[in-house]
Amino acid sequence: MCIRDSLNVPYGIWVTDSHLYWTDLLDRTIKRSNLDGSTRFDLITGLNKPLGLFVASDAIYFTQQYGTVSRVDLDGSNKIDLITGFVDARFIDGSVGGSAVPESSTFAMFADLFALGFASQQRRRSGRSD
Repeated sequence: MCIRDSLNVPYGIWVTDSHLYWTDLLDRTIKRSNLDGSTRFDLITGLNKPLGLFVASDAIYFTQQYGTVSRVDLDGSNKIDLITGFVDARFIDGSVGGSAVPESSTFAMFADLFALGFASQQRRRSGRSD
């Protein structure tokens, strides 16, 4: 089966050396497949509009609209909500601040997320859609 044969509403996407990850708004999941589209499965289910996605070497970070920034292990287990109460948490990008989402420093993580939100707002205001 090819990935395109059963997509609902894909939103966030991330590619690693071995896997493709994406969020699906309609069925409220984060999915994973091999790079050729084979062995596709639901990695995380029961989410509330999963949007942004970032896959680090040891964890997956994702946003849910009207809610949270969360972290799970690469196998989808051990979900932790890192930040809650966002009105519009759509995007996450590990390159903000020049490094991946930091594990060791909560302050640095908050600073990176603030910078990401600020940059996103600036793009919206200027009408840019990079």
